[in-house]
Amino acid sequence: MRRIEDDLLSPFSGQKTPAAICLGNFDGVHIGHQALLMENDRLAKAEGLYRRVLTFDPHPGILLGDPRVKLIDTREQKAEKIEETNTADELVMMRFTKDLMRMEAEDFFHEILLSRYEAKLITVGDDFHFGRGGKGNAELLEKLCAQTGTRLRVLERVLYQESPVSSSRIREALEDGRLEEASELLGRPYSLTGTVAEGKHVGRKLHAPTVNLMLEERQVIPRRGVYVSEITVRGMTLYGVSNVGINPTFGGEKPRVETYIFDFHEELYTEKIRVRLLKFLRPEKAFDSPDELREQIARDIENANVYVKERLQK
Repeated sequence: MRRIEDDLLSPFSGQKTPAAICLGNFDGVHIGHQALLMENDRLAKAEGLYRRVLTFDPHPGILLGDPRVKLIDTREQKAEKIEETNTADELVMMRFTKDLMRMEAEDFFHEILLSRYEAKLITVGDDFHFGRGGKGNAELLEKLCAQTGTRLRVLERVLYQESPVSSSRIREALEDGRLEEASELLGRPYSLTGTVAEGKHVGRKLHAPTVNLMLEERQVIPRRGVYVSEITVRGMTLYGVSNVGINPTFGGEKPRVETYIFDFHEELYTEKIRVRLLKFLRPEKAFDSPDELREQIARDIENANVYVKERLQK
């Protein structure tokens, strides 16, 4: 999959060819997004069209300075998840600016979708909005596509337990500690990907050395606590225990994910890893002493090992 950064200030550097375009923000690339991507892929192959996925960066709420906006994925995580679906020849990350936000829906359709990205077929969800004030919707798209002979496919939102799947629903589930629900909505265990940073070596002093991933400022923080985790590193799948939080016993301040990997003792600084959270074990808490924390870590490791053994036997 080819990745394109497009800011509309220079000629488009993507493939110049008639395309089937799938549009959305795709935060989390959840089961609803996956349905959209697979439908666009199916239609593109049936009609011999280039498969182009169009998303926006940054999130509109971030551009508007809304501090409440938290994202499931970083830019890189979103791109990787879309690539893993194998439904796109090209991913366009369009820079979302105030000029783009002010563009009328009709102008966005003609100047961007048709002229710049050569859309012959467009796939969107029934809740997709575009253009100034979000006035563009599926109904307007249907009218514009009919006028220009462009094919349109609008998918109804995917339901889970009789309610629509959405990125906001997943964020709420993660923050509340409803990990199983979030994983069902995502279609995979919730994961964090990043480069291992050097920590304070607290885990090593407690005889449980950890690898540290720092969370980005705008990234949703799952419920603080200890989780059973699956770690992908150097092509290997390993298991461990991850603490999501600030490590209050030692006066931590910035949220991070600290992971103890079972039976692994190599240095991983600056290496890229993926940590999937499988099961919530307990809330984060401040302990009265390092010895008390050490004893709890031992219990966490024991409980996690039991869960992993049961998981692998299924």
